[in-house]
Amino acid sequence: MTSDVDDWRRLLGGEPLKAPTENLEAALTLVRGTPFEGTHRRRYAWAEPIRQRLTSEIVDASHALAKRRLMEGRWRTAEGAVVVGLRVDPAQEALWRLRILASYESRNPQAVAEAIDRLLAITERLEVDLEPETEELLAAIKRPDTDTGRALDLHAL
Repeated sequence: MTSDVDDWRRLLGGEPLKAPTENLEAALTLVRGTPFEGTHRRRYAWAEPIRQRLTSEIVDASHALAKRRLMEGRWRTAEGAVVVGLRVDPAQEALWRLRILASYESRNPQAVAEAIDRLLAITERLEVDLEPETEELLAAIKRPDTDTGRALDLHAL
């Protein structure tokens, strides 16, 4: 008997950043929410290290796939990958940057505004400042003549 966790490990080998794109796509389809969501923390205390590792790997896989898709000009696919990571860890600012950039590049101002509003609501709730990379992205997309491909280094996202 195998589980989604076993399938995840088989696809990514514990290193999402090095996994082939096809494996990232397949692995992210396994994600249905936060690992071990809805389980009683005391009863499943043994699962906490696994939950933390899986959450980190999901975010990494989401980020890696989104960056690859952005570099290919596949904005909607990039946004879809980002959504998976944000579902398990909505405070990941690097994922929000990718989502904002994907929305911007797909010429969807409503999606850009929605993503920025959601990011700002999260940072306000957490009482944290935006990261410098996020500030730079927001400033760049406000300039109408911005070519985000040149203004921003995708490797820095």
